[in-house]
Amino acid sequence: MPTLPNPELPGTDRIELRMPDERDIELIIDAGRDPLIPVITTVETHGTADDAAGFIARQQGRVDEGRGWSMTIVDRSTDTPVGNLFISAFCHQLGCVEVGYWTGPSHRGSGHAAEALALVRDWAPDALGVDRLTLYIDPNNVSSLRTAERTGFRREAQHDRWERVGDAFRPMTVWAHGAPTAECSALGVLETRMWLNGYRDDTRWFEHHLHDDFVEHGCSGVLWTRPKIVAQDIGPIEVDVPFTDLTLEQIDVDTWMLTYLAVQPHRTCRRMSLWQQTADGWRMRFHQGTPID
Repeated sequence: MPTLPNPELPGTDRIELRMPDERDIELIIDAGRDPLIPVITTVETHGTADDAAGFIARQQGRVDEGRGWSMTIVDRSTDTPVGNLFISAFCHQLGCVEVGYWTGPSHRGSGHAAEALALVRDWAPDALGVDRLTLYIDPNNVSSLRTAERTGFRREAQHDRWERVGDAFRPMTVWAHGAPTAECSALGVLETRMWLNGYRDDTRWFEHHLHDDFVEHGCSGVLWTRPKIVAQDIGPIEVDVPFTDLTLEQIDVDTWMLTYLAVQPHRTCRRMSLWQQTADGWRMRFHQGTPID
């Protein structure tokens, strides 16, 4: 599993970003009362103090797991936790990270999220060694759209059926800061979700993101096609994410190749996927797995 840098977290005169801890219990309980936060995070709906403690413990382990950096947003004037900012490391090996954030329902309207996002925008490139920061924002989330624009992120595109929110796959607008190579973040996210429960076990995900002419040469030697995959009851799977040795290379004007090592409990395979940009969005055209010792 990739090893992540663990730098000192930044702050300003007004806010501090720190590791989540027991001081955040009331903030997490407050967030659990929000209609959206529990749907898009692991915060429990109307959770207890024990549920909040479990959320905090999960956040504290993110760096060691290679998944990213979770930070509590703290108002310095009152030493009050007001929100959370998370940087996903699934695409870190490709030089880009995804940023998400929320503020508790009792702490909105004071600009804490925008200030935290601007702080991370300037801190992350050197501290985390990345060239690009990406936000995926629901087109109906007006306040987050304004925050992205106000902090200097540029809108690049909108992806259909991108994010699972409850039982639906929602479209997301793409906002970025840094290098203009959008493929590193989009394809890294899509490839990872092909393995994640909640995406891979839903036929709608494969129907949308597999090319009509998709073919897979599986690690087991089975030849898979799009109709064969869509007809299957694809269950959950264990795999280490983020992937190891993740690389991305352009091989044609509209086609990119991802390669990586997929480590599972009983086998390890070198994987390769071809993603093609079509008029309807990114579609996986080919996948191959080769077992290794």
